[in-house]
Amino acid sequence: MDVYLCSPVRVNYTRHYYIVGFEPNASMDTAHHMLLYGCKVPGNDGTVWNCGEMANEDGDETHSPCAEGSQIIYAWARDAPQLILPEGVGFKVGGDSPIQYLVLQVHYLHVEKFKHGATDRSGITLRYTEQKLSKSAGVLLLGTGGRLKPMSEVHMETSCAIEEDKILHPFAFRTHTHQLGRVVSGYKVQNNSGEMEWTLLGKRNPQDPQMFYPIKDPSLTIQKGDIVRDK
Repeated sequence: MDVYLCSPVRVNYTRHYYIVGFEPNASMDTAHHMLLYGCKVPGNDGTVWNCGEMANEDGDETHSPCAEGSQIIYAWARDAPQLILPEGVGFKVGGDSPIQYLVLQVHYLHVEKFKHGATDRSGITLRYTEQKLSKSAGVLLLGTGGRLKPMSEVHMETSCAIEEDKILHPFAFRTHTHQLGRVVSGYKVQNNSGEMEWTLLGKRNPQDPQMFYPIKDPSLTIQKGDIVRDK
């Protein structure tokens, strides 16, 4: 049996902070993955709660990581190393920003050892500054779902059309699947005079350490009308 557990931290609402780095303190022998959410309101008012994707067999009550204003700002799995953002880039939290709480979700794939008294201190050390930064960081999450037939090879795709009138500067690409995934690719798709032009952002085996890898072309930009596509 696996379990997802969430724990919140209230961010000081009287001032702004800019998160510029993430240092994971975890091992894939214990934690399958960790997600750090930015929330306006957490999914529960407790110190720890079950935030699994579905109800478990015991019928325990579950709540989402966030009740309002959910966004993922960091993800870790498979013993990936720390992430330091580019110079002048950070996640704005606290103050009047939409992120008033940081909620850490840890997915434990196997919990048998905890039934016999074992404990865990998985977490993330954050690097931050109070100096205002020139560029805001963000995560664009694309995912697929469905049923796979046994002993079959399946190709899945998903996409997101950019409708916001902003210029995005992608600098990193991260994959995540469970054990059956073998390759994930990300593309920018642009309408170039009626022809759909595909530009590779990144391509990785999700069984490698699931870190944020530099994209293929660091000078590339994404803007309104473009499509981000994963397959």
